[in-house]
Parts: sequence; structure tokens; C-alpha cells
Amino acid sequence: MSARTRSARRTTKKRNWAVRLLLVAFTAFLFIKLVQVHVQMEDKQQELIDQKDSIYKYTLFNEDLKEQLANANADADEYLERQANEAGLYLPGQQIYQSTAG
Repeated sequence: MSARTRSARRTTKKRNWAVRLLLVAFTAFLFIKLVQVHVQMEDKQQELIDQKDSIYKYTLFNEDLKEQLANANADADEYLERQANEAGLYLPGQQIYQSTAG
């Protein structure tokens, strides 16, 4: 073999080694990035689950408040009607019964 051929082989081997090293480094970089993205995705999914739970709790709370408000309005309407009747005020068309017992 000539010196030129040996020199060309060494250069090719050095290049192959460098290319392989770069390929391994790039693959490791991609793997690490993939793991990081996966961890971030899991964190975001947990945040989404937490937000959905929070929305569900507030929805239940709002429904309970609506129910309480409806009951309070009905109670308030009954109270106001009683007070008005005691004061001699009645709704139009309302039938009034008076006790004639003694």
C-alpha cells in the first residue's frame, strides 16, 4: 500500500469516528428533549385535570347557590305577601276568606 492510500484510510476512519460521535450526541440530545417534552405534557395534563375538577366543584357550588336563591326568593315572596295581607293589601283577583266565628 502506498502512503497516500494509508493516509486516505486514516482520514476516512477519523471522519467516520467523528460522524458516529456526532450522531450519538445528536441522538442523546433528541432523547433528552423527548423525555423533557413528555414530562411537560404530563404536567399540563395534570393541570388540565385539576382545572376540570375545579370547574366541576364551582358548577356544583353555583347550582347550590341558585337553589338557595330560588328558595330564598320564594320565602321572601311568601313573607312579603303575608305582611301585605296583614296590612290590608291584597293582589288583584286574590280571594280573601274571613273567619266569622266568634
